[in-house]
Amino acid sequence: MRSITFTFGTVAVLMVTVSLAVGQNTVPREDPVKKTEIPKESARIKPGSMVEVMGTLEATDPADPKSNEPHKLHKVKLAGGKTYVVQMTSGMFDTFLRLESANGKELAEDDDGAGDTDSQIVYHATRDEEVRIIATRFEDGGVGNYRLTVRELAYQAKKILDVPEDGLKISDKLAATDPADVAMPGKHFKRYTVKLKAGQSYQIQLKSGDFDAYLRLHDEKSRLVDADDDSGGNLDAQILHQPQNDGVFHIIVTGLDVPVGDFELIVRKE
Repeated sequence: MRSITFTFGTVAVLMVTVSLAVGQNTVPREDPVKKTEIPKESARIKPGSMVEVMGTLEATDPADPKSNEPHKLHKVKLAGGKTYVVQMTSGMFDTFLRLESANGKELAEDDDGAGDTDSQIVYHATRDEEVRIIATRFEDGGVGNYRLTVRELAYQAKKILDVPEDGLKISDKLAATDPADVAMPGKHFKRYTVKLKAGQSYQIQLKSGDFDAYLRLHDEKSRLVDADDDSGGNLDAQILHQPQNDGVFHIIVTGLDVPVGDFELIVRKE
């Protein structure tokens, strides 16, 4: 079993630059994405596009003031009200990401949020703002090529489900042909959109005898609300949530390792 930690919050959003050959991804995405490279100067992420840049971390790069490790700096203009996923991956060193405001205030940081030794920040921009991405390493002395990507995370409410008094129960299957999960590289996922009421406590459970279950809950703006691996016991996942306002929420069903097989999703009022 391998756990994945998500870094999330409320503030400005991200952008990036990267290096490394990109292999062909045979896993379908939920929505088609347009790839564009990030110029060295500050740039803006266009709706529906994914930014991808190849970079190289060198021992002679300037030291990050916080960690004293070599780093590359990338500036990006983010759109307010949008949620973004920033990922930094490398097969040559243990990556580390930091996000700062234009004046240098730290907004978020992450070491292994993308799994293994790769980094990821999921962040929501509350306003239009230029932010700084610090691409560095985590004290392993490594250098070399890295890949940095930024993509808007936008779940569309296609079919909204109500939660009846006796609960909502869905039996389904994760398959290799399901869309690739933007927030968990290389994993397949299914999404269910539910309507939840303010002040009501909900228990969301994901059970499977075929894979290590992993749950995420996002609000209607795709902001990450909560995530869980094994709180349901054994390899099952569970999220307890009480919304402050009536709203639509997206439940992401996925898993660690190879998430393929039967599962049961249960949403009940407490």
